Amino acid sequence: MRFQIIMETRCVFCFLFLLTEHIAVMSAQGKDFNQSRLSMGPLSPTQKSTIVIGNQINESMPRRPKVLPPMCTDPTEIRDTFKYINTVVSCLVFVVGIIGNSTLLRIIYKNKCMRNGPNILIASLALGDLLHIMIDIPINVYKITVLKSETQFFTDMIVPLLAKDWPFGVGLCKLVPFIQKTSVGITILSLCALSIDRFRAVSSWNRIKGIGVPKWTAIEIILIWVLSIILAVPEAIAFDMITMDYKGEQLRICLLHPKQRIKFMQFYKKAKDWWLFSFYFCMPLTCTAIFYTLMTCEMLRKKNGVQIALSDHIKQRREVAKTVFCLVLVFALCWLPLHLSRILQRTIYDERDPNRCELLSFFLVLDYIGINMASVNSCINPIALYMVSKRFKSCFRSCLCCWCLPPEILAMDDKQSCIKLKEELQQVVHLWNTHIIRRSRSAVAPSGRPILMYTIPHLFGGQDYLKEVSQNSVDVCKQECQQRGPYTCDETVFSLCCLIMSENFLTPPSTADESIELYLFLRAHILKDLQLGHFY
Repeated sequence: MRFQIIMETRCVFCFLFLLTEHIAVMSAQGKDFNQSRLSMGPLSPTQKSTIVIGNQINESMPRRPKVLPPMCTDPTEIRDTFKYINTVVSCLVFVVGIIGNSTLLRIIYKNKCMRNGPNILIASLALGDLLHIMIDIPINVYKITVLKSETQFFTDMIVPLLAKDWPFGVGLCKLVPFIQKTSVGITILSLCALSIDRFRAVSSWNRIKGIGVPKWTAIEIILIWVLSIILAVPEAIAFDMITMDYKGEQLRICLLHPKQRIKFMQFYKKAKDWWLFSFYFCMPLTCTAIFYTLMTCEMLRKKNGVQIALSDHIKQRREVAKTVFCLVLVFALCWLPLHLSRILQRTIYDERDPNRCELLSFFLVLDYIGINMASVNSCINPIALYMVSKRFKSCFRSCLCCWCLPPEILAMDDKQSCIKLKEELQQVVHLWNTHIIRRSRSAVAPSGRPILMYTIPHLFGGQDYLKEVSQNSVDVCKQECQQRGPYTCDETVFSLCCLIMSENFLTPPSTADESIELYLFLRAHILKDLQLGHFY
């Protein structure tokens, strides 16, 4: 009997011991869970009520709680290294971007021959980059160098550059990502428009105007800016000031808010990385690939006599196409690391993986590289234009020389350029006047007439003969050249070409660039064909 009582007593003690252990385990797990919730900041009343309801359900329906993996709270080893690297890169981007984009805008504003459709789109792109450089980059540098910053992992979410006590307020917290997304939107939409423009220019080579009509270009740029601003509005709504408890301190940081009240913003937060990757990265690359493939097929398809005669003219447009392709390639290389990091986080990351902290460290390194590369994209377009385009290289040198060379040297260069232009204009006028084409009865040039001299009036919708240009009209152009400013020689060519068009009942060019193109066309092709005897 005593043995039975002892055994029953031991069973009761064992049961109480196991029950105590079970309660201790559940208390520890609940404490860890509450600590992880506290690391995300104070809870709103809605969240508190949700937790209370959840506890009531758990009490009525007991179940095994979910075991959360430990948080990654250790700073990475590259924190200080990145701090210096990012500061140096940001300062270089700021200086080079301000000088390069400002010079690019000045070139297109001062030089009338550069005011065509593609260059206006490039100017719009430079203006968007300049806006991003002047507003976003100084704040990022200040956030890194002045504020006490750390790079941590919070609940498996990378929070780079966690600045304590964000001093700029809610306004700049929303403005900085808004400006950044607007700038990227202007870049990708401008690149798409440039790709379409190059295809149209090559497919309709016989239209000197192409699609560079000022009205259409203005409408195009307005649409690009309006659409970019609209697409950047969700960024301004999503970002907000967040208070976090970390290591006993209250942190007020600017971050994409984890709790969005609007349903659309909840969807945007979940699909943001895929949306940015598809629209802001894949879309311009796909658009460029499609239209450049069509442009190549169009070039290979046209092999008639007129196309061969216009080989130099096509070379100029190929140079512009090569410039646009270079801009798209630079954009892809600069933004690939950042998008790659975000997509890998969405696809291969597993929160239950015990080695996920090392994987997050790798993503953080890739994020840092991507942030710097994306910043470089804001200043590298002028450099790419200088290296690829001969016309931009010449204009860059002239513009920079205007700031560094003395006025006497510039005046001497202007005088020599003026004399050279007079000789070239006189040569073109002489060629035009000595080869007047009379009316013809058929649409095909009869034997003995140069094909290019015959087809030029048709390119402008005029008659099939040319009228002699008076010497008085040529003298007016020369007087304009003598009174020229830094870029007035282009206006002289514009005046001469408009004069020829008007006296021959032809539609005059609408921009100086079209006149320059016609002028080069006359000088390079007609003279060459007449000397070589290219006749039907």
